[in-house]
Amino acid sequence: MADDPICPMCRTRVAASVPVLFEHGEVIHLDCHLGLLDAGGAIARLLRTRPGHGLCTSCLAHALGLTAGEAQAGVARLRALRGFEARFDHCVGCGSRRQVVRALRTPGGGVISTTRTG
Repeated sequence: MADDPICPMCRTRVAASVPVLFEHGEVIHLDCHLGLLDAGGAIARLLRTRPGHGLCTSCLAHALGLTAGEAQAGVARLRALRGFEARFDHCVGCGSRRQVVRALRTPGGGVISTTRTG
């Protein structure tokens, strides 16, 4: 129907009979939301393999075979978690200066320094 909300992830109408999640005032297909949880987990695992190395959402999407929307939503979830940082810096993937996200802990749990020298 024309009054059905649009899922912000897949951009299709949300029919009344479909399981949904309400998040931040938006109606999201439950299947789309579960996919985002997987995207956030995949991004976290990738970033933890190289703590301190910031990657932009475009490079994360390319490396993990995600859509731009999935990568952006996955990164947004990581920003709220301890052990990750988002800031404006050079992406180690493409070299562009843009918003990047990085893991702040080594695989053993040690904290890395994010202060710049020089």
